[in-house]
Amino acid sequence: MEAMVEEVLKDIDEANLDERLMAIQDYIATRVRLIGPKWDSLAFGTMTDPETTLTSGYGNRLDRLILWLAMLRIAEIDSELVFADGYSLAYAYAFSTQIAARE
Repeated sequence: MEAMVEEVLKDIDEANLDERLMAIQDYIATRVRLIGPKWDSLAFGTMTDPETTLTSGYGNRLDRLILWLAMLRIAEIDSELVFADGYSLAYAYAFSTQIAARE
């Protein structure tokens, strides 16, 4: 997966965090088809590892989120997984602590 992340980011300036994040997000959006139930209806043990999600080309929202987080970490973008529940549905976000620090 490291070589793939390197390929995705090869033409992007390392200092341009926003473009790096968008490149990874776009890569997943165009290569990993969204399937299955909503992530909040899954049992915790049904998460798929990022390599499997990437090679199979499909996954539910949580699978894609875990893949995105793994790719961010490979790209050496400080990231963490945060679960927030405060709406009608629970949402999961992977976010860069670098972006949070800029605000």
